[in-house]
Order: sequence, then C-alpha cells, then structure tokens
Amino acid sequence: MKPIFYLTLLAGFAALGAANLAGADVILQTPTPTQVVDPHPYQSQVTLRLIATGIDSGAVQVLPPVTVKEYKYHVPGSPDLKSEFNTALLYDKRNPLPDTTGAGGNYTFYKDGFLTAVTADGAFYYYGKTNFKPATLGGVYFTDAVTNHIVLVDSYGYFWDSMTPAPAIRVVGGNYFIGQDGNLTTFKSMGTAPGNGVGMMTQYTLAQFSNVSAAGGNFFVNGDGSVTTVSSETGQYSYSPYFPSAALKIIGGNYFVGTDNYLYTVDSKGILNRNSDYPVPHSPMIKGYSFMEFSDGTFLFVDGEGIPHKSVMHVSSTGLSAKPEGKLSPQIDALSIFLPKIIY
Repeated sequence: MKPIFYLTLLAGFAALGAANLAGADVILQTPTPTQVVDPHPYQSQVTLRLIATGIDSGAVQVLPPVTVKEYKYHVPGSPDLKSEFNTALLYDKRNPLPDTTGAGGNYTFYKDGFLTAVTADGAFYYYGKTNFKPATLGGVYFTDAVTNHIVLVDSYGYFWDSMTPAPAIRVVGGNYFIGQDGNLTTFKSMGTAPGNGVGMMTQYTLAQFSNVSAAGGNFFVNGDGSVTTVSSETGQYSYSPYFPSAALKIIGGNYFVGTDNYLYTVDSKGILNRNSDYPVPHSPMIKGYSFMEFSDGTFLFVDGEGIPHKSVMHVSSTGLSAKPEGKLSPQIDALSIFLPKIIY
C-alpha cells in the first residue's frame, strides 16, 4: 500500500516530499554517511500523539531507533554551532488528524479510518483513509477484521497484505506472534524490497511455545523464566534461550527491568544485554515500546542497537530549532502507545 505522501521528521536523513500535511521541515544539517548506520534492520521506532490543549493539541512526536554520532545545532544568541554526540532524536510534527483509535509499533489508526506509518529512518507517512479494519494490532503487523489476513508493515512504512489467514493469536508481540496452538510467527524488518513483504514473515511449526508467561516486543518469557528473543534482521528466534540474572519486573518492547532493578535491552539482532550503568529503582509512569517515562518527566530511551539514552535532541515541528532535552511530555495519548500483550 503506497502512501499519499510523507513528512520527513528526521532532519538530515532524507529529502522532504513536496506535499506536506502540516508544513515543510527545514533541514538543519545533513549527517555524513559515516554518521548514520543503516536504520532499516530496526523495528523500534515510536510515534506518540500528545493530548495537550491549545497549540500542541494532537501534536505528533517521533522517536526513531537510529541515532547520530554528531548533531550540530544553533543556540539562540550564539554565532557558533554546538554539537551533541551519539545522540538520540525526538521530532515534533503538528498534526491535523483526528483522535487515535489504536496503534502498532510503526503505524497508527485514527478516527474515521485515517492511517499513518513511521519508517526506521524517521519519515512520517500519511495514507489518508484506508479500507483496513484492524482487529489484533501487533508491532509491525495487524490482522484485518474483514479478511482475517495478516497485514505487514515494513521498515520503509509500506503496508503489505500477506493474503495469509491469521490463526487464533495468544501472544501479541512486536515482531512476532504466538498462536493458541503454540506456533511462532516472526517478522523481520522488510521483505525482498521496500513495499514487497515476500520473505518478511516466517512461520515456525516445529517449535512449541505454549507456556509463554509474558510478552515483550522482540522477546518473550517462557514458563521457566528464560527469555527467547527475535531478530528483526533475520526473523529468527534465539534457539538457545537467555537466562537473565534476575526475574523480569517491568516489560516493554525492546527492554525489560529485572528484580535487580537494572535495565536489560534486546537489540535488532536479538542479543540480550544487562546495562548495569542504568539502574531503574522506580516504576515508570508511562511505558512505551522503546522508552520509559518517570513521574518527573525524565526517561530512558533504548535505540535499535539496544543502547540506552537519558536525553535526546528535540527538534521543533518547523525544524528551525533544536535543543538537548532530558524530559518527555507528560501528556502522551495512551492509545498512541503499542505494548505487547497476552490474550487470555
């Protein structure tokens, strides 16, 4: 399914389309190729919709999974550019679309059938009204209520009807689901080409995962407490599960917090890491696929490589201003957040 047009929210990653839903962004700086890794194996991009009143009402924010080695920006009153290194990015975009009705990891449905997607490199695609009637919403896929087909959303923001009937789903993950029969289906970040989902979906029928006790975005917890991860690069699951040093207490999309109060992350390759430099002693106020926000507005964001960040470069909707920021908005629409779940 091709978009009507797109809004590039990632300053410097791609040229902006001629048509625009809410005004063109100004490119602040174009990173060199050595500054940006290929983002398309990643599946942890996040679109947030704010419920603030006034001028910010309905504003969209995007957290792409890719970071930049150096981001240069102007500081008001200073003639010199400043630099932030190895920084994550947060992009604003004002948005005239109606209220959110549901969201996956990289797509969002709105009232009256409007549909958007966000790509791994931060472009925000607008599809207008769609004929899709979503039933079960996963991270990079959903099932259609009319056809019962599995619909895939690749890392370029294209929707692709697999024409494959969906089974009864028990575990709804980000890049996988597990049927009531215990069979695992996984989704890598793209198929044979952008917009062509051939090879993006893999169905495993020999391994059984009937005893899953908790769902993450690119991992799940087995009945014995072990963790099975799913690579967004290959769609393969970790045949030998991980045994974390602590039980899982808080579960997100590409991260969890153990009972030892440390952050564990799962990168795009499906590798699990314990981040002992990032204690999480308090429960978050808001959990998102790749972030946690705490009651004071501070947050932890986990990029596609599984690296945590406590701050981002926050770029305005006009693209004319940017600044380092260590807090997120406290007024995030819960319906714009996708989190994995188990259907009982």
